[in-house]
This record gives sequence, C-alpha cells and structure tokens, in this order.
Amino acid sequence: MQPHFPTAIADFYDFRRRTKVFSSSALYAQRDLDLTTGDRPEHLSAMGVTHEYFSVLGYHPALGRDFEEKEEYKDNNRVVILSDRLWRTRFDSDPAIVGKSILLSSQPYTVIGVMPPGVHHVGGDFHSTGHGDTVDLWWPLPLQPHSDNNCDRNCHYLNMVARLNPQVTLEQASAQMNAAADQISREFRGNDLTTHELLVPLKEQVVGRARLMLTVLMAAVAFLLLIACVNVANLSLARATSRQREIGVRAALGAGRGRIVRQMFTESLLLAAVGTALGLPIAKAGVAALVALSPDQLPRLQTVHLDFGVLAFTTCVTVFTALYSASRLRLPPCVRM
Repeated sequence: MQPHFPTAIADFYDFRRRTKVFSSSALYAQRDLDLTTGDRPEHLSAMGVTHEYFSVLGYHPALGRDFEEKEEYKDNNRVVILSDRLWRTRFDSDPAIVGKSILLSSQPYTVIGVMPPGVHHVGGDFHSTGHGDTVDLWWPLPLQPHSDNNCDRNCHYLNMVARLNPQVTLEQASAQMNAAADQISREFRGNDLTTHELLVPLKEQVVGRARLMLTVLMAAVAFLLLIACVNVANLSLARATSRQREIGVRAALGAGRGRIVRQMFTESLLLAAVGTALGLPIAKAGVAALVALSPDQLPRLQTVHLDFGVLAFTTCVTVFTALYSASRLRLPPCVRM
C-alpha cells in the first residue's frame, strides 16, 4: 500500500502502534550521495529508508544483511546496501565488499549488503525518483532521536509503503487508518476535522493512470500477432499444396512417411531459425523505438527489454508447432510406411 500524501515521522510511528493492519511498513525518501572513492567521483541515486523497507517489497540482499532498527538513529546510520549494478561497475563484483568502508559525500560508510539484480524503485509522490528508476544504493533514514521543534509531527516529507496482513482487506485497513488519523488529529493538532487516509495498492499506483493505454497497446500487439499467424498459415498451406507432386515423386521412389515428415520438420525449424535471427535485431530496435517514442504516462518504461524467458517459451512453442504440423501432413496414398 502507498499513500498519495507525504507522511510525518511521528504519524508513521503512531499508525504502527495504533493499528494492526500491516505486517510490515516503511518510510523512504530520495537521499542522493556522492561516491568519492578513487579518482572518479560519481553522483549516485540513493534512497533513505527505514529498516523494513526491503521486507515490505519482498527483497533480500544477495550478499550481506538487511538494515536493523537500531541503524535509524542519527549516530548509527552510516551503513549502506549497494545495488547489483553499482557493485559490478564500481567495485568489480568484489565478493568481500561486505564489511568494507567506502567514502560517500566525504563520509565513511560501511557496506553491509548487496541487492540482487532487478531491484528497482517503487516510486512515490514526494522527494522520490520515478517508478522503476534505478537506485544505486540505500541507507537508513536518521529518524531517531525525535526532534524537539515538533517537525516530526508537522513536517510531511516522507513516502510510506506497507504490506497488508494476509487476513486484512483493503476496506478494513482504510477504516482502521482513518480512525487512527482522527485520533492523532484530535490529540496532537487540536481539531475535530475528519481525516481520510487514502490507501492505494502498489500495482494500482504504478499502472492505474496508464491502464487504458496499456490495454490498447496490448490489444494492438495481439491483433498484429493474429494477422502474422494467419499470413504464415496461408503461406504454409499454399507451399504444402504446391509440393504435393514433389512429395508424391519422393514416395514413389521409396521414401517412407517418417523420412518425409523429418524433412518437413527440418525445413520448418530452419525457416523458424532464420526468422528468429532476422527478427531479434528488429525486435530490439523496435523496443528501443517504443521506449523513446512512448509518453511519460507509461510506467517503468526504462525496464522494458527483450525477455529471454519469453524467447525460450516462444522457441518451445515453435518446435511443438513444427512437430505437430509435420505429423498432420497429408501424404499421397502410395507413401510406404
């Protein structure tokens, strides 16, 4: 879940104490740092997070450990978790990086972990990078001890993300959060105004505004795929019809059904391989053009890429289709079995 309005630190702790709707919850905000290790300083995209941030999102470090609650204290937060990309490009994939000290904005920070590939930012409406943007490292938000100027209660500058308890519905969570917000408003702000906490599923937050656009794009892709399949089927049928005489001659010369089926299967696979070899560069260029020309409303455009898992699935389907087509081939009655 993710609220649209920034959260105050004290309100966040009160929500955790007064409600039982979240199994874990976290605050985060953009807190960039400069890597000053070596002779090439680099500005890094960094996020300040509370200790349950990765558990909310279901991520675990590939190396090292996650943050601890005691590291949210201002004098104890000089620890960082690196992204996989930063670990590989600036630290040469050093497996012993955990426990080492690096200079960030001229201050020493201890590396406690490295995240696996594919960890992208969830987005946010305040002091945050966009949905799916690359984050180079994460470090603890210094929330403790509380400030004495009442900013912890009145300064709303942090994004909140939380994971619902399995037995709690969105409606139940909204009701408890609204009740807690009303209590906080009366106790600490001295007003009786009804406060409404808007809880939005993270999926809806990411794709909600682009749902219609994504649906239209998916329909267009499916329609083009259907047209391509129909055209290929017609061409295959025409080609098979034109080769009936050739097949009959081969059968008359003693070719059995198995041999003819193997030939057809080999030809189908060869055509599929050539089509794949020609199609992959075109697909890669098409994806790059789609990303460059697409409107900003489409979420996570920077993560769009050719998926080799999908390519492997398509290859399996191609092989199965070639086998099935060859097995269903109608041969002349004179073919020897």
